[in-house]
Amino acid sequence: MSISQIRRTNKLSRRLSLLSEAITRVGASRPVFFPYKSTLSHPAFSELKEHPPIRYCNRRKARLLHLVEGGTSSNPDVPQIIEIIDHALSVNASLMSFPREPVEYVKRVELAKDYYLSENVRRILLISNGQLEKFRWYFPHDEILRKCQIVPLSWHDNTTIGRGTLHPRELTVLCIASNFVTKGVAIILKAWESVVQRCPEAKLILVSHDIPHSTEQDLSHSVEVVKEIPLKPDTKRALYARASVVIAFTLTDGVTAIEATSYGKPIVVSRTQHSKDFVDNQNGVEIPLPLNVYDVEHYGATWRTKRQYEEAVAHYLALGKFDSSIEALADALVEYQRNPTLLERHRQNAVEKYYRDHVVTRRNHDLVRLYEELL
Repeated sequence: MSISQIRRTNKLSRRLSLLSEAITRVGASRPVFFPYKSTLSHPAFSELKEHPPIRYCNRRKARLLHLVEGGTSSNPDVPQIIEIIDHALSVNASLMSFPREPVEYVKRVELAKDYYLSENVRRILLISNGQLEKFRWYFPHDEILRKCQIVPLSWHDNTTIGRGTLHPRELTVLCIASNFVTKGVAIILKAWESVVQRCPEAKLILVSHDIPHSTEQDLSHSVEVVKEIPLKPDTKRALYARASVVIAFTLTDGVTAIEATSYGKPIVVSRTQHSKDFVDNQNGVEIPLPLNVYDVEHYGATWRTKRQYEEAVAHYLALGKFDSSIEALADALVEYQRNPTLLERHRQNAVEKYYRDHVVTRRNHDLVRLYEELL
């Protein structure tokens, strides 16, 4: 981390400390409820759970509700903050029986609109500018958009672990794929064939518990497969420490690119609703894709079900419509191998981005100011 980054982080910490009395006052006299048990299973909330911005209270005593993905409330007259982590329509899951298909979410747009327009919904938090653009498509109402505010997710600081020594002639790429199909592993492996032809010394660490046996049998010696699920913390830290670059690829969506940034690693991301935000500090590369499950003109329309979307992906692959994405992914990785200066610059920028957007003190600072404003 550079000196300027350290100074900036320390300055933010001091500013947060100066707010400690106000935080205690807000937490004690005007309680805020946050649903730890129902939301904090996602690793993006681990830091917030360990370092909450205020002393959260139970729902019964709350004067302000901070709800994730929306939620009906037993105290409907209490002001609410709605935080949206996934798709712009994911709040719909809390308004009726849990929907399972895209078309079911889209059918509930009017219901969600009425919810957002209600007086007790005071703020709608989104985690990225890209997500806001998706949200605007479904809810282009000024009264709703005025309630919107972007507060990025936080992640545990792993920059020290990720600060390994770069070997200019060695490129080690890490890809953690929770699902072989939805994370586009077949596309990644196709691109990797091109990478090793041009850079035989490059290595790929593929974390994939459900890789087909036939695919695994055909892998070259340049690919190391890790099937541990879930990854033990020590294993994950060791893998990130070894990595030069992280592939955060997905055909659906996800926020795991933030985890890679927390290690100070350059990331290669596929086009999603968040992707431009993930690399907006010149800390990685965005790979174009011909489709994404949340593409607004198709979600719930062209593909009304998850199966229809998966069939569309398979059809696009068969037609070669992913070929340009495969080529772009391979080119990005080869460029990192051949240009150590670029790799180092993107790594430094990743650390800077982490402290700018995803350190827990930044998120807490934004939340405290919001709580104070609403209370």
